[in-house]
Amino acid sequence: MDYVVALDVGGTLVKGALVTREGKILEEFQLETRIQRGADDFVKRLGTTVNSLVAKVRGMGGEIPGIGMGVAGKILTKEGKVVFSPNLMPLNGYPLSLGIKEKTGIPVFMDNDANVFGIGERWLGAGSKHENWLGITLGTGVGGVLILNGERWQGDDIGFVGEIGHTIVYPDGPVCNCGKRGCLEALASATALINGAREAIESRRFNTVLQEAYDRNELDAVTISRAAEKGDELACRLFRRFGNALGIAISNTFNLLGITTCIIGGGVSEAWPRFIDSVWNTIKTVNSMVDPGTVVIKRSSLGNRAAVLGAARLAWLELEARY
Repeated sequence: MDYVVALDVGGTLVKGALVTREGKILEEFQLETRIQRGADDFVKRLGTTVNSLVAKVRGMGGEIPGIGMGVAGKILTKEGKVVFSPNLMPLNGYPLSLGIKEKTGIPVFMDNDANVFGIGERWLGAGSKHENWLGITLGTGVGGVLILNGERWQGDDIGFVGEIGHTIVYPDGPVCNCGKRGCLEALASATALINGAREAIESRRFNTVLQEAYDRNELDAVTISRAAEKGDELACRLFRRFGNALGIAISNTFNLLGITTCIIGGGVSEAWPRFIDSVWNTIKTVNSMVDPGTVVIKRSSLGNRAAVLGAARLAWLELEARY
């Protein structure tokens, strides 16, 4: 049996799998991105991992005809190039698809990570039951995808579409990694939670259980979520701000497009109980157009496999179209 290698490249981890044409997963794996070591090092390590999978599949009598990949950032899909990625800066301007193909000899099909999340959810997940929806991924950053009339909206093919993470929700808010101020990503991501906690602790405005993690340089989104679950004031405030910003962005998108469904995934969506009430309260407060009773906000049904399965689907569709 043949498989494609499917890769979800985030700011911290690469999640990957061997996936059949029908979406069955043979094997899953993870690789630390370690992008601070540079693009060449990243491609070399990723190529080594893929080549080991090729050997394994060939030993089973199969082949790997393609690699599907979702990458966080502005992507030129036809050129296989990362134009700009706030959380993967060494990849900016890098011909990533070509680099991996040179290491493996296998065609690479690449798109934005939120787009492949949308492809996966539309194929096998929660989005399969909805024709029109906004998809949001909450991780190191915030990604977005639009499914309209059952198809992924691709815009004018300028390297990005659905980038809700870089829509401004608080004009005077925190500085985002993209260089602008008040982006959704600067308020509703793992990075936003960590930066918010660090700044508050350093200003000595709160007595917080997060102080110990800060002292050990171990602040992360999971730790902040656990603190919020225990009622820590700082952590709860950060998640209220998180949910409020997310609610504003979702509400604005609903008004613009005339849609009422949002599917949310990504690692930080695991903290769902910490922020979802704020999302709903904000939508009900700020939106004068949409009837809250018609709104559907749900978590990804594929969990952390959504983008990986979407990357696999992307590869299979491209292979069918080309060959």
